[in-house]
Amino acid sequence: GTEATHDRMTIAGTSYSGVSSPHGVTVQAGTSISWVTDTSVTNAGFTICVDPYVSCYPTPAPTQPTAAPTRLPTAAPTAAPTGVPTGGCFASGFFAVISSSPFNSCSTNSAGTCFTDGVGDHGSNERCTILVLKTIPLDVRE
Repeated sequence: GTEATHDRMTIAGTSYSGVSSPHGVTVQAGTSISWVTDTSVTNAGFTICVDPYVSCYPTPAPTQPTAAPTRLPTAAPTAAPTGVPTGGCFASGFFAVISSSPFNSCSTNSAGTCFTDGVGDHGSNERCTILVLKTIPLDVRE
């Protein structure tokens, strides 16, 4: 965690430090998350991800049935879709690091599903800004 008065994460104007945590907080796409540490004690940092079971939402609204019946199915089956779905549980690209000082003090994983200030204790004078790319609830792992 973070020191109660010296290290803080700010999300949409709300600061989290010490034992307060943004776990479960839903963050809107386009929101920036800032992480700032001081020069004193270095404590354990953080890893925040999108919850893989909750990242499937928002659920699209049900579609209205068509007014007229659709034509009969074709004789040959339609080919299965290929590639990774972009709107479901397997989507990627939830977070992007906008700024990080010192360089690489904050980073995302290759899929953009987690961001962290690294393994172990955080450094002094870290300043990071992370952009949320899709509306998601946060899953605090560390």
